[in-house]
Amino acid sequence: MINNRKILNFLSVLFALIILNGCTTNSTKLAPTVTTTVISNITSGSAVSGGTITSDGGAAITAQGVCWATSSNPTISDSKVASAIGTSSFSATISGLAGNTTYFARAYATNSEGTSYGNEVTFTSAQPTTATLTTTAASAIATTTVTTGGTISSNGGATITARGICWGTTSGPTVALTTKTSDGTGSGVFNSNITGLTALTTYYARAYATNSIGTAYGNEISFTTTAVSANTTGTLTVSTSTSTAGGGYNPANVVAIWIRTSTGTFVKSLLVYAATRKSHLTTWYPSSGGNVIDATTGATQSSYATRTCTWNATNTSGTVVANGDYKVCMELADGNVSYHEFTFTKGVTAVTLSPASVSSFSNISIKWTPN
Repeated sequence: MINNRKILNFLSVLFALIILNGCTTNSTKLAPTVTTTVISNITSGSAVSGGTITSDGGAAITAQGVCWATSSNPTISDSKVASAIGTSSFSATISGLAGNTTYFARAYATNSEGTSYGNEVTFTSAQPTTATLTTTAASAIATTTVTTGGTISSNGGATITARGICWGTTSGPTVALTTKTSDGTGSGVFNSNITGLTALTTYYARAYATNSIGTAYGNEISFTTTAVSANTTGTLTVSTSTSTAGGGYNPANVVAIWIRTSTGTFVKSLLVYAATRKSHLTTWYPSSGGNVIDATTGATQSSYATRTCTWNATNTSGTVVANGDYKVCMELADGNVSYHEFTFTKGVTAVTLSPASVSSFSNISIKWTPN
């Protein structure tokens, strides 16, 4: 009888231990619970929210943040921003919003059991405004060019559709001027290379940015272009192979090579093989008036060949011309007329150009060697 009681007591204790151990090892895990922070710092493009995790549900938090949409009950399948894991309370900046738009937002938290959402909050983004931007200081200031740009720090809540630099010789330039660059779209930093300026002239410039609300301007900068470069001496060597332009004269190779300014003013003839047929060179002859001072001249050639000539950087008066851009002009007539021009820069730096072949001229070589 006593042994049976002992056995029963032992079995009762063992059964209780089994039940207690089962309750300990099979505790239930749940998805976390979280609340959403009231929206603050609302602008046309962003707002700040966050959340507080009131329970992790018995499992480690693996993700947390805020999700939002333009319709109620947003989820992590909509727009969202994650916050760093490790703290029960967190903050998150909602960005990329459209201006003057109502949004719905909820904090979220995820563990191994799933994702839970906090209470929903609503807010309306601010009305869009014009952009906020600054103008980059001028650099690389030269006789006719300068480098500047801008930084668009805010698009005002609306997409930037145009940006660039506008400039003029009086203060307060605007995009109504023709003197402006177009440097893409969107916010951020952009660079502008301004050309076509006049030497020794003070200019005023501003960055601009346009969105659906209007055009905004950065701070105004001013700069003064440099003087025209010195009149560097040197030698320009031009070589090209001529070929038929259409055939009609006999002999047929009526050719001229000469120099013009960048604006088209005649400077000097370098080579003229024409004799009595000068008038057939319908671009060279009116431009030069037939002037062949210091040029290589001769009768119309009987065959096509390589023609080489040089220029000592002077005009027809023997004066060394100013540094800058010039055009090497080539014309060939033999019933049909072919005319071409190639730009090079005369200055203190050597220049070697090998332009692609054109009608009637191939193997073109243009070399400027300063003294």
